[in-house]
Amino acid sequence: MTTYEFSCLIIALMACGVMIATYLYLRRPAITALDGFFFFFVLQYGPHTLFLSPIHRLGNEISRDTAPMFLIGMTVAYLLVSLGFMLGQLFDFTRLSRSSFPNLFGRGIPLIVLTALYIVPFAAVQGPGLDTTREYISGFLGQSQYSYVEIRRVIFAESPYEQLASLTRQTTTAVLFAYLVVYAIREPAIRLLCIPTAGVLFVMCGMQMNKFPFVYFFALTFIVGFTYWQQRQTGPMSAAKRAVIFSMFAIFAFTLIGTLYSLQYNNDEGYLSVGDIIEVSFYRLGLVSSDGLRLWFDFFPEIEPFTGFNNIGMIADAFGQAPVNPTIAIPERYVPNVLTTFQAGFVGSGYASFGFVGIGVSALIVGLFVAMISRLQWAFRFDRAAHPLLCVLTLNMFFFTTRELHTAALSGGTVSVLTLFLTIHFIAASVRR
Repeated sequence: MTTYEFSCLIIALMACGVMIATYLYLRRPAITALDGFFFFFVLQYGPHTLFLSPIHRLGNEISRDTAPMFLIGMTVAYLLVSLGFMLGQLFDFTRLSRSSFPNLFGRGIPLIVLTALYIVPFAAVQGPGLDTTREYISGFLGQSQYSYVEIRRVIFAESPYEQLASLTRQTTTAVLFAYLVVYAIREPAIRLLCIPTAGVLFVMCGMQMNKFPFVYFFALTFIVGFTYWQQRQTGPMSAAKRAVIFSMFAIFAFTLIGTLYSLQYNNDEGYLSVGDIIEVSFYRLGLVSSDGLRLWFDFFPEIEPFTGFNNIGMIADAFGQAPVNPTIAIPERYVPNVLTTFQAGFVGSGYASFGFVGIGVSALIVGLFVAMISRLQWAFRFDRAAHPLLCVLTLNMFFFTTRELHTAALSGGTVSVLTLFLTIHFIAASVRR
C-alpha cells in the first residue's frame, strides 16, 4: 500500500466515524428508516469494506492506480450522507400526524378478500398451469430440468409475470404482506386465515428464483412483529433483551441464507462443504457490494466516459441517446461469459453519472430522504393503522444501498410506498372534513 493510498484509507475511516457519530446522535428509541438504512449501508459499505482481503474476488483485480479512488468515493459518500441526515431534521410532521391514518381493513376480512383479488392477475398472466411458480418451486427442490441461472435469468427474465412481480414485490405485495402479519398478530379470530393467505401471497406474488425474496419477507415479518410488540411495551426495552432478540433474528437469517445458497450451489456446481457455504454467505452479506463497487472506479472514466443521465433509460430515450446500463456493462468487461449483474447502490450510480460530484449529490439526496422518512415515522409512532406501511418503508431503505438511485426510488418501493401512504392519509383527511 502506497503512502497516498494509506492516507486515503485513514481519511475514509475518519469520514465513516463522522457518519456513525451522526447516526448515533440522531437516532430515536424506535426502529425507523434511519436505522434500516444505516444497518444496510454499514453492513455493505462500512469500515470493514475499506480494507482489501483474500476473501475479495473482484477488488484485487483493479489497477493499483485507481484503487484509492474507491476510498475517496466512500469518503464523499460518508460525509454527504451525514449532511443529509442533519438536514433531514428540518422536516416536522407533527401537524400531519394530528390527523390519524385510516383503519383500512376493519377487523381483517376485507384484507383477506383484497389479497385474494390481488393474487388473481399474477395467476392469470402465468396461465392455468402456473408455469413460472411451479418451475420456481421445482428449482428450489432440485427437481427442475433447468439450472438455477437458466430459471433466474433466461427462461422467465422478460415474462409478463416476472415484470409484474418485479414492479410490485417491494411495494403493493409487501404492503399487503405487512398488513397480514399485523392482523395475524392482533386478531386471533382470523389468524388461521391470515397466515396461509400471507404464504400464498408470497408464493404467487413475491417469490423469485433467487434468495432475496425469502430474506426480504422474513425480515419484513420480523420488523412488523418486533415494532408492533415494541409499541405495546409500557417501558423502554432493556439492552439485553434487544440483544437476544436481534441475535436470534441474525442466526435464523444467516441459517436461511446459508440453506438457500446450499440449494443453489449444490444443484448447479456440485456439493459444497458447510465451510464453503459459510464463506459464501459472509462474502455476499458483507463484502460483495463494496467488492463490485471497486470495479466502477476502474471502469469510469478510464474505460468508458461518465454516462451523465444516460444510465436512466427513460431519459436516454427521450433525448435520443443510447442507454447505458453499468450494472451489465461492468460484469461484461470483468467477468465475461458470466450472466450476472453488479449492483452498487447510489454510490455506483452517482459515480457512473458524474464522478465524485455525482456521489456527493446522490449521497445528499439519500441521506435527506432517509432522515425525512424517519421523522415521518416518529411523528406517526403511536398510529397503529399506519404501522405496516411505515415498516415497509424501513425495510426498503435497503435498496438505496444495492440498486441505482433512480431504480431504488421507484421499483425499490421507497418513493412509491411513501406516495401511497400520503395519498391514503390525505384522502382520508379530506373525507373527514
